[in-house]
Amino acid sequence: MSMFSRFRNTLSLAVLLIPLFLLMQNPVAAAPAQPAPLQSPPRPAPEVFPPVLRVTGADKPVRLASLSVRTEIQGGFAESTLDMLFHNPNNRILEGELEFPLLPGQEISGLALDIDGELRRGVPVSKTRGQEVFEDVVRQNVDPALLESTRSNAYRLRVYPLPANGKRRVVVRVMQPLREEKGMLRYSLPLSFADKLEAVSVEAVVVSPSGKPEVKAGNLGLSLQQASTVFRGKAERRDFTPEGRLDITLPAAGSLADSLSVARWKDRLYFSAAASIAAPVRNRALPNLVTILWDASGSGAERDHAKEFALLDSYFRAFVSGEVRLIVLRDTVGTPQRFSVSNGDWTELKTALHDLVYDGATNLTDWAPSPDCREYLLFSDGIFNYRSGSGKEGFPVMAKEQRLFAVNTSLTADYPALRGLAVGGAVIDLPHESFASAEAKLLREGTRISIPGASLSGAGEATLDPGSAYLAASDGQEAACRLAGWVKRNGAKEISVRVVLPDGSSNDIAVPLPAWDSVPGIDGEDAPLQARLWGRYAVARLEADHRLNKMAIARLGEQFGIVSRETSLIVLETAEDYARHDVTPPAALKAQVDALRGNRVESGGEKRLSDDVLFAMWKEKVAWWETSFPRKSETKKPEEQFEARQRVRLAQDFELPGLARSATLPAPEALLEMSPGSGAEAPPGQQPQLKDEGQAQEGAAIGIRLKPWVPDAPYIARMWAAKDNELYAIYLDERPGYINSSAFFIDVADRFFERGMKDLGLRVLSNLAEMQLENRQILRMLAYRLMQAGEMSLALPVLEQVRELAPYEPQSLRDIALAQASLGNTQDAVDLLHETARRVWSGRFGEINTIALTEMNALVAGAGKAVKTDAINPRLIKNLASDLRVVLSWDTDNTDMDLLVTGPDGEAASFQNPLTKLGGRMSRDCTQGYGPEEFMLKKASPGVYRVEADYYGHSRQTIAGEVTMMVTVFSKFGTPGQKEERITLWLKKAKDRVLAAEFTVKE
Repeated sequence: MSMFSRFRNTLSLAVLLIPLFLLMQNPVAAAPAQPAPLQSPPRPAPEVFPPVLRVTGADKPVRLASLSVRTEIQGGFAESTLDMLFHNPNNRILEGELEFPLLPGQEISGLALDIDGELRRGVPVSKTRGQEVFEDVVRQNVDPALLESTRSNAYRLRVYPLPANGKRRVVVRVMQPLREEKGMLRYSLPLSFADKLEAVSVEAVVVSPSGKPEVKAGNLGLSLQQASTVFRGKAERRDFTPEGRLDITLPAAGSLADSLSVARWKDRLYFSAAASIAAPVRNRALPNLVTILWDASGSGAERDHAKEFALLDSYFRAFVSGEVRLIVLRDTVGTPQRFSVSNGDWTELKTALHDLVYDGATNLTDWAPSPDCREYLLFSDGIFNYRSGSGKEGFPVMAKEQRLFAVNTSLTADYPALRGLAVGGAVIDLPHESFASAEAKLLREGTRISIPGASLSGAGEATLDPGSAYLAASDGQEAACRLAGWVKRNGAKEISVRVVLPDGSSNDIAVPLPAWDSVPGIDGEDAPLQARLWGRYAVARLEADHRLNKMAIARLGEQFGIVSRETSLIVLETAEDYARHDVTPPAALKAQVDALRGNRVESGGEKRLSDDVLFAMWKEKVAWWETSFPRKSETKKPEEQFEARQRVRLAQDFELPGLARSATLPAPEALLEMSPGSGAEAPPGQQPQLKDEGQAQEGAAIGIRLKPWVPDAPYIARMWAAKDNELYAIYLDERPGYINSSAFFIDVADRFFERGMKDLGLRVLSNLAEMQLENRQILRMLAYRLMQAGEMSLALPVLEQVRELAPYEPQSLRDIALAQASLGNTQDAVDLLHETARRVWSGRFGEINTIALTEMNALVAGAGKAVKTDAINPRLIKNLASDLRVVLSWDTDNTDMDLLVTGPDGEAASFQNPLTKLGGRMSRDCTQGYGPEEFMLKKASPGVYRVEADYYGHSRQTIAGEVTMMVTVFSKFGTPGQKEERITLWLKKAKDRVLAAEFTVKE
């Protein structure tokens, strides 16, 4: 097949650049022994450097050939440009994927990739649009570079190609606040390399009005030369192995005014400042009732529980005596457990926490603060990835007098979420702050920054954002205060920052701004550091409630080039790519792209089919339904009359790709000779039997028989043999070996469902939400299995998250529609299916438009006048009631699965034989991901019909090599006697086939 002709290897570069950005911290202590964590990526060793490319299946490792670092320091902030040249010594092209977290306060501020020997700057694009464009270009065998963030402080960069026996240059820019230590500011970069580099270059530019910086550069020999308040230096070496660290230490500014940095860009004057200010603290009176919210999800095992327990030791020494309520958070919110603490002794509670099992997803939506408790301690990374069916969204609302302290001990965390939860309290980040500072935040009243309504004196538009609203110095003396903002011409002349002391009193700090005309304007598309800092602070404030501020976050991201939950950076190869995908190009390509667009600005929004075009597509399917079968007098093959004509017409009208197989397609005889499946036989004495689900209520008697899914994984035998009271312990014992296998959790959940242990089955299944952040394929798989379990209310929020991640895929709408229909929300389901039918989708999604119309019409026919159809063209209203219907969907993109249905006469409906003599109709082949593929038979002849799923091939690697599928089978579809069954199963490798179900039609 043509789509599989492209061969490439996937680089699994988990945590590739972590050491590059962990510039200021000591290694983190290991957590107590627990079942292996599920959160990806794993905790890194912070001081290992340089990054190493680990290539799956590569003969030789890809290595870093050279590195150039340029650091600019001013106003308490640093911005480092890391120019990396990677060498691929293999004889084939490779693809690179890098995943790395940053420290709190560190942000990606730029990306560039070499294109034909020249660096091309990454441009901001909405996150979903970036994914859509990237994946579309990938399918054309020319990859761009895409840098995006997940729900945590993790970033992901994908680059293609790394040329065979060649080099590829990648440039990433990072900005960060400097670390303050006793009146000094410190920047640090590890220089310990495992291999000799062809070339190393380190350059530093430091603006330091308060005094000369001190530099230590390992064996590089870097020194700084002074010119007024600016200090510069550069060191270059060839065939060199650097050692030690680059440390730059400079005196902190004595005041915000002394540290003020300004830049005039476009129509605004941006400014930033960072200085130590007096930040006294005082001990606070602790209540005699506190509630601990403890995240015991699978990812919770990764946290540093030793530090958490040490902090609780300090807390309960100050707490002395009282009541503690413990609420355990997994896929469900646990019932409160009550403990007594006397004279600081919390042994019973400590034992309960130590004995917790970490398993399942993380759900906070069902928790509500209790009116009688004023203080809460949350121990979590803030990555809440699961919602119950209660319909609740967003963070729990706390009363004014209540406070919550959010304690994180994981390197990967959702800091905006933690900030949003820490109402009246503070975020305590133990991996990145001292234990003394954490104690000060938890046990003392600290100093706070308040931005008054008239924070900027003078007329005109202006705004101001603090980098941190809470200042807690462990010694009760000074702490770093950081802020950024902007004014317009004739705007404010002075910054006013209010410092609120622990006793409630306040001081105002005034910082004069320079005159507008005294600051030179900056040209260019790249925002200056001061502007990016303000944009980052503003985004951080808005991300505390991301659900309500999505569009504002997106606008700021695109304006300032900020990588956020709503914005990514993308590099495309050609001007044609920018024009075709309507992506704003870098300045160097603007004229060329404008010419290609014809100097027209393309309108946004979703493209929709005209009523005439949609009706023409629908008419083809209706024509099949209105034809009587079998027809013995045919002079042409049925597929020539219907399916072939439809393929040609669609290809001409819409130029849809992927409509046919390549010349390498195996002969039909080869397909029929394939193995019947990859599932193993059940253990002796427990041979599964086909389940008779009953007969239809009218017309021909039709029974659906599902084949129980018995995979051939080695853990299955233990699960079959286990007693009920041993099953969960055996699962925990097997789990560390299958952490990245989605199939493992599905199979194990099935065992619990079969034993009637539904709650544990749902917990095990929810682990899929923990496997990879924002992986829509895994989330879609989770939703399908929840739907099979009848848990539509749990599946619906998962599907809504998928739609948020991939609104450009029709499954994102159709899946929600089907879930809504199952929940009885017929009008919502009809509206969504109608929208799915009207939209223009990629041709790789087969007949999704007419499949959606088929499902919509069945719902309309069943609901009658209870559903409004005013918005639907009457020509599209036609219920295609049928004796048999089968739909196949799967979870993995760029993968070709095939549905095959064999009738009682032995003829199989497939992509090769889309219309059988009995009248069975197979939809067009979906060769590049997800499906759905549909089989329909209006009038079923007596006999047995076999439903099989075939793994034809793929063009990408999946999480653990398997593809998970959902087969939905209907009898008497579109009639009052409709029955429906679902089965979820998986196949490991191409050419595997499995029997999923059988229909028995009696006279």
